[in-house]
Amino acid sequence: MQTSVPRRRMSRAAREQQILDAALAVFGERGYPGTSMELVAERVGVTKPVLYTHFGSKEGLLLACIARARAELLEVTSTAAASAADPEEQLRRGTLAFFAYLERDAPAWRILHSEQTVAGAALEASAPSRPTSSPPCSRRRPPAPTRSGCRAGRR
Repeated sequence: MQTSVPRRRMSRAAREQQILDAALAVFGERGYPGTSMELVAERVGVTKPVLYTHFGSKEGLLLACIARARAELLEVTSTAAASAADPEEQLRRGTLAFFAYLERDAPAWRILHSEQTVAGAALEASAPSRPTSSPPCSRRRPPAPTRSGCRAGRR
């Protein structure tokens, strides 16, 4: 006789953190092109619709992973630098914290390191649409003042 363990419902924030942890691991292992929402869902133990409900798309999931990694790195380095008494010590502590973060959280570093190439398309897709060509820039100087102090061409 099997007894099933009742599933507890997670809060939205806890579920998002769980998804981000799994996504970070998968993106770190396989890179952006090799990662699918199906792989992330399988790693978390949820269905793909749950991922889409929380993040909207694979690009949205990647951008959330990048945002979290950036925030964590900023927090770690800022905290370390803030504990120093002088600028040289701030630099030393901040740098040590930076490298300790890289060593401790390699998948996050892989995403941050490759974000320029990997997230470029995702960032472009999420940016508001811009005209494909912009009008030429007209940077004219204001007219030079005349001897009387008035600008040329105006009376």
